[in-house]
Amino acid sequence: NPRIPTIVITGGNDDEKEDALKNGATVFFSKPYDYLELTYVVKNILALYEANENLENAENIIVALSRAIDAKDSYTEGHSQRVADYSVKIYNRLGLSDEKELKALYTGCILHDIGKLAIPDDILKSKTHPLPEDQFNIIKSHPSRGYEICKDLINLKDALPVIRNHHEALNGTGYPDKLHGEEIPLIV
Repeated sequence: NPRIPTIVITGGNDDEKEDALKNGATVFFSKPYDYLELTYVVKNILALYEANENLENAENIIVALSRAIDAKDSYTEGHSQRVADYSVKIYNRLGLSDEKELKALYTGCILHDIGKLAIPDDILKSKTHPLPEDQFNIIKSHPSRGYEICKDLINLKDALPVIRNHHEALNGTGYPDKLHGEEIPLIV
């Protein structure tokens, strides 16, 4: 399991070291090893493991909040998941196959409306259509607000362009940055 740190200690040769590292070992020590060095390596690996777990927990909380936005009213329920599913199908249909891009696309789509957490419910659930311009401008702030919510989470950095730019339009009439054509990032 690549998420579980693994330390290999052996009296073997360089081929064993290469095999161990190639097969997922986090670190390799040859005998005889320095006990103090091993102690510090274990301590540092555990600290990194804990930090990564904390980042994943934060990401899971944000995903749960995003789903809460979708569940706020029946009109948007399941919206983010549908957007993610359709986006992945389009990505694959285009013949694209970069796993990092695909993960960024999927994550960005799941979180694309996270900024709606900062929009007052009376505006978000308004039955007035079209909304008055001042209220629509508040709604239009949700991509940049979503970006601000997620920007400091390292695990979400590749998804940020999707979150920020999901309402941009090729002709430059979108929001929040009024990007034109090629200025709009495909994914990352």
